[in-house]
Amino acid sequence: MACGCATWLGDAGAFEQLYRRHSRRVYAVVWRLAGGHAARAEDLVQEAFIRAWQADTAGNFAGQFNFGPM
Repeated sequence: MACGCATWLGDAGAFEQLYRRHSRRVYAVVWRLAGGHAARAEDLVQEAFIRAWQADTAGNFAGQFNFGPM
């Protein structure tokens, strides 16, 4: 089952589940991009998910993304 945005639009619980499932993978990529700086990577991951939530609540996603298998 894929987790598209329609699954979590406006639903804080579903967004939290999406975060829990994908934040480690996002962190691993960002950590490498941040040159192995853990604190910087954590800040960037948090900012990315905050922006995703803000875009969601503003209606900017409209179901156009797929976050992979649940």
